[in-house]
This record gives sequence, structure tokens and C-alpha cells, in this order.
Amino acid sequence: MTDPTTRTTTTTTGARPGTVETAFWLYLAAPVVGLVLSLLSIGRVTSSAAASNLPQGAVMAGVAIGIVINVIYLVAVIVIDIFFRRGANWARIVLTVLAALSVFGILGLGAITFVIGLVAIILSWLPASNAWFRSVRGTTSPRTV
Repeated sequence: MTDPTTRTTTTTTGARPGTVETAFWLYLAAPVVGLVLSLLSIGRVTSSAAASNLPQGAVMAGVAIGIVINVIYLVAVIVIDIFFRRGANWARIVLTVLAALSVFGILGLGAITFVIGLVAIILSWLPASNAWFRSVRGTTSPRTV
């Protein structure tokens, strides 16, 4: 319906489809799994660095920087994922790009995060998800998580 005083169109959005809800949790799970895998690989990295006669301080600094970057990435994904769950199409696009970029880490245990991200991408672009994102775009009411 159109409000004659504000000239904006409001529509009622339906319930968030299960595809969006599942994609939301998968988008959260992928960086968490990546962080856990990074933490689990610290022992392997430090032992191989010791075998290479690298300074222990440099190795630990590299590990610390890697963990900090993973945590910052996780926080960013959480924030963007909240907007995704509220129906922001830009967040859906950003999460799709981030999950697609995980293809570069597909070797080894990175395949786990890639598969999680791939399933999330597929779910977030299914017809039910597309319809819900279109319906949310047409509303003027505040979006809730």
C-alpha cells in the first residue's frame, strides 16, 4: 500500500525462509571452523619452523598475527551476517564473495570451510531466499534479527 504523506511503499514480508536461516548459521560456521583449524595447526607450524632454524620470536609473531587476522575476519563476518539475516542484499553479495574466495584455501583442511561456504552460497541464492530478499527490500519497517 502507498502512504500518501510519505509516498513510500510498504509491503509485508513473510517469515524468513529456512534457506536463509541455514545459510546464516553456515556463514558463521565457516570462519569459526577456519579459526579452530588455524589454532590446531600452531604446533605443526612451530615445529616445522624450528626444523628450519627460524628465530622462535619471528615464528610466534607470525602465528599471533595470523590469529589476530582470523579473529578480525570472524568479527567482520558476524557483523555482515547479521545484516544478511535482516535481509540486506548487499550483505548477501559480500558473504557470497568472501565464501567464494575461500576456494584459495581449498588444499588440506581448508576444504572443510570451502564446502561449508559453498553450501551457504547455494542456500542464500535459492528461489525462496531470492523472494524473501526482494520482499524485505520493499519494506520501510525496521529489520530485526
